[in-house]
Amino acid sequence: MLGSVGEPINPEAWLWYHEHVGNGVCPIVDTWWQTETGGILISPLPGATATKPGSATRPFFGVKPVIVDAEGNPLDGATEGNLCIDDSWPGQMRTIFGDHPRFIETYFSMYPGRYFNRRWLPAGQGWLLLDHRPRR
Repeated sequence: MLGSVGEPINPEAWLWYHEHVGNGVCPIVDTWWQTETGGILISPLPGATATKPGSATRPFFGVKPVIVDAEGNPLDGATEGNLCIDDSWPGQMRTIFGDHPRFIETYFSMYPGRYFNRRWLPAGQGWLLLDHRPRR
C-alpha cells in the first residue's frame, strides 16, 4: 500500500506513483487533511473504496464536507465551489493558543457554523466524491 498526505496528488503524479513505485499493483491511499484538522478528513479505505487518480474520494467517518457558493449556499452534483466542513469532527482543533477570537475569525467567520480554510474545488476534476451513502 502507498500513501500521500495533505492535498490529493494530481492524476499524472498518481499514475506515475502507482506504476513506478507501486509496480502497478499497490493501492494508493490519497488523502486530504491539514494541520488544523488534526487528521485525515477525506480518504479512500484500502480495498473497500474504488480510487480515481487525483481524487481523495470520500469523507472519513464523522466528517461532513459540503461545497458552497460564495454566499454559503450548498451546491450539489458535479460543481465547483468552496470546500467547507459542516459540524465538528473527531480531532478538530479547538482554538489558537492565546487568541480564540483569531481562531473563530480565521476558520468560522466566512460561512458561519462551517469550517472553511479558503479551499476552492474546481469543477470536473472528481477530487471529492460527496456521496453520503453508508460505506459497505
